[in-house]
Amino acid sequence: MILMVANPLLLSSITLDNSFGLQILSGDQISVDETIEDDDVIISGGVISINSPLSCAILFGGVVEINAPIDGDHIIAAGQVLINSDVSGKIVVAADNIELKGNQKMHY
Repeated sequence: MILMVANPLLLSSITLDNSFGLQILSGDQISVDETIEDDDVIISGGVISINSPLSCAILFGGVVEINAPIDGDHIIAAGQVLINSDVSGKIVVAADNIELKGNQKMHY
């Protein structure tokens, strides 16, 4: 078993500003209704709804619903994933239940 513990002094010295190009969102219910351009996004929550395009996202949640076109790369880990839009980018999904609608090519 490998256990990694981060140094608290190192973590406190890490600061993110708007020029970094990364946004982190978390909460019980997260809804992305406005376009987040030129930023990568990490989202964790119980219920995540994506209603606006994201360039690149990592999503962790109980239920993840995507209602906007996927152009960039997405990594999704959830209990249930609903993709209700076209996919022209790449997605990697790990879920108990996956429901796909729209236009996408599947590679196993």
